[in-house]
Amino acid sequence: MEIAVSYLKSNDSKKKTISKIEKTSADYIHVDLMDGVFVPSKNFDILEVVNLLKDVKKPLDIHLMVIDPLIYLPYLASLNVNSVFISLEASNVLEGLKKIRNLGFKAGLAIKPDTSLDSLLPYYGSFDVLLIMSVNPGMGGQEFLSSSIDKLKQAFLLKSKYGFLVFVDGGINSSTVNLVRPYVDGVVSGSFVCMSFDYEASVKRLRYCN
Repeated sequence: MEIAVSYLKSNDSKKKTISKIEKTSADYIHVDLMDGVFVPSKNFDILEVVNLLKDVKKPLDIHLMVIDPLIYLPYLASLNVNSVFISLEASNVLEGLKKIRNLGFKAGLAIKPDTSLDSLLPYYGSFDVLLIMSVNPGMGGQEFLSSSIDKLKQAFLLKSKYGFLVFVDGGINSSTVNLVRPYVDGVVSGSFVCMSFDYEASVKRLRYCN
């Protein structure tokens, strides 16, 4: 199981938090970008994000919680990106997924807790990674929604048929990780790691605890 760490909520500055994540054994740094329209909060200027992340060595997973992802995708081309997630509930979804692949990144599709997996039908074959949100997007430190487990079980049954990976994001800690572990290829964890005193110890607890 792979681990991505989000710096959305931390005791330190973004720059220091990213530096500390880089020193861990986490597989990816997860970047949550919110435009203040798709979700209530806005937390980025795209040029500042590029400047912040331009020298990051650990692969980046970027989650665009924005109305129109096409606006921001060209700015990401110079970064060390593994995958870019766009929300199924956003606009220009198919065009966005195609553009992400054209940039050489894995195309990720994210779905909110109240979105049914039936909504994925038009998109099979167009995305590489499904990100199931187990909290309502827009704020770090929320509690895991147990209703997400049934959705993860459904996605687990579909992934081999349609050829995608499954990640989960929201409220992932050393307890909830064991609820999702059987059904996912990876997890995104934020405050559990970045609000702790020892990032690496927290990453190891996610990866190995039973």
